[in-house]
Amino acid sequence: MQNHIPNDKVDKYIMKTKIIAFCILLWFGFSYAQHQVLAGTYQAGIKVFEDGQYKDAHSYFNQVCVQSADKDLRAKAMYMRALSSYRMEDYSDASYEFEEFQKLFPDHPLVYRAGLYAGNSYFLIGNYLASSRQFAFALISDNVKEQRIAQNALENLLWGYLPLELFPSLLDRVDRSVETIVGKLWLRRLQYNGEYAKALREGQKLLQRVYEPSDKKKIQEELARIEEYLKEHLIIAILVPQSGDYARYGNEVLRGINLAFSHSAQDVELKVIDSGGDPLTTAKAIDGLLQETNPLCIIGPITSNETVAAGAIAGTYRVPLITPSASRDGIAELSPYVFQMVASPVKASKYLASFVCDTMDTFAILAPDDELGHSCAMAFASEVSKNQNTLIGA
Repeated sequence: MQNHIPNDKVDKYIMKTKIIAFCILLWFGFSYAQHQVLAGTYQAGIKVFEDGQYKDAHSYFNQVCVQSADKDLRAKAMYMRALSSYRMEDYSDASYEFEEFQKLFPDHPLVYRAGLYAGNSYFLIGNYLASSRQFAFALISDNVKEQRIAQNALENLLWGYLPLELFPSLLDRVDRSVETIVGKLWLRRLQYNGEYAKALREGQKLLQRVYEPSDKKKIQEELARIEEYLKEHLIIAILVPQSGDYARYGNEVLRGINLAFSHSAQDVELKVIDSGGDPLTTAKAIDGLLQETNPLCIIGPITSNETVAAGAIAGTYRVPLITPSASRDGIAELSPYVFQMVASPVKASKYLASFVCDTMDTFAILAPDDELGHSCAMAFASEVSKNQNTLIGA
C-alpha cells in the first residue's frame, strides 16, 4: 500500500518555494540596481575629484562607503574619500580615514600607498610617532617606488623630528623587518647628541630583538663603532657641589682634581656636575650623567648624605664612585663600586687601635660624651681587648 501526500500540501509547498525564489530574485535585482546606482555615484565622485571639487567628491565617496555592500567598490570609495580629505588639507580626517581603510582592507593593493598618505597627514598635524609608524609600514611594500619614498620620509623623520624618548614606542609598533633601520637611526641620533653610553646600552638591547643574521651584523658593527669611540675618549665625572652651602668645599676639591690631572700624560675629559650639596639633586644629576655618557669613574660627592644617594645608582650602572671625604659608617658597603677614601670615625678608631697595639701596652681613652664618642671609644676598646693590651680608663 502506497502513501500519498495530499495535493493541498504539495500546492502549498510549491507556492512557498516560488515565493522564496521570487524574494531572492527580487533581492538580487534590488542589490544589482543599488550597486549600479552606487557605481554611478562613485564615478560621479571620480569626475568631480578630477575637476578639483574635493568636498563634493568626499560626499559622493562617503555615500558609497556607507551604503555599498560590494567589497571592491567600498574599498575604492574609502580610499578616495580619504584622498579627498587629504586634497582638502583636512589632514586630521585624512589620517583617520586612511587608517580605517587599512584596517578594513589590509590586503588591498593600495594599502601601502594609503600608508604614505597617512604618514604625510600625521606629519602635517605634528604626530611624528604615528607618521613614522605609517612610513615604516609602507616600507614593506613590494612596489620599489613606494619603498623609496617611505624610506626617505622615515629617515628624515627619525633624524630630525621624532623625539628620542619615542623611539622605543616606535620599535614596538613596526614590522620586525624594519626594526634594524629604526634601531640604527636611534643609535646614531644618540651618538650625535653625545649620549654614547646610552647608545651602547640600547644597542645591546636591540641586538637581542633582531633575529636575522644580517640585521644582527649591522647592529654589531654600530656597537663596535660606539665602543671604539668610548675607548678613545676617556671621561672622568666630577660630582661636587658648586652651589649651595657646601660650594666652597666642592670648589676646593675641584681645584685639587684639576691640579692633579694637569700633570697627567693621558688625555682625559673632566666632566663636572654640580651636586648642589643636596641628595635629591645628586641622585638626579648622576642618573642623568650615566644616561648620557659612560665615565671611567666618578669622583665625589663630598658629603655622606649625597654619597648614599649616589652610591646605589653608580652601582646599578657599574661605574666606580670614589668619594674623597664622605665619612659615614657603611658607605663602602653600599656597592662593590663605591670607594670611601676617608674611613668613618668608628672604623678609624678601630684601625688606630690596631696600629698602636703593636708598639704600646697600656691605654686610656678620652672621647666626647655623645653617641659618636661612645661608639668610637667602644671600637678602640674592643681592639685593645682583642690584642690583649691593658686599658686603664675610658
